[in-house]
Amino acid sequence: MPSRPPERPDYFPEPEIIPPDRPGRRSSRRGSFVWMTLEQDGTRRIHVARPGWFTIGLALLIISAAIAALIALVLGAFLVLVPAIAILVFGLIAASMLRGYLDRLRARFARRRR
Repeated sequence: MPSRPPERPDYFPEPEIIPPDRPGRRSSRRGSFVWMTLEQDGTRRIHVARPGWFTIGLALLIISAAIAALIALVLGAFLVLVPAIAILVFGLIAASMLRGYLDRLRARFARRRR
């Protein structure tokens, strides 16, 4: 029967410090960024390595694509809003001109009825 730690709320296992691989030893995990091993007793170990040039380049490519998409979205919204604002301004000017014309027309008919 495997020994288990007591189930107490004040029990916190200590992290284990794993030394890096020796220079003469060959490891299949060298090219990986993060990997996890599961031991026989159920303990899990997570290993983290430095990212390589390909990983950094790919991350920069993804970030720049996201920024380009955001810029395209903002410029697209701006290009849609410019004609909408122009139509709104034209409509307001036309409404004020029509209002002035109708006021003069109403005043002319009001004089004739008296």
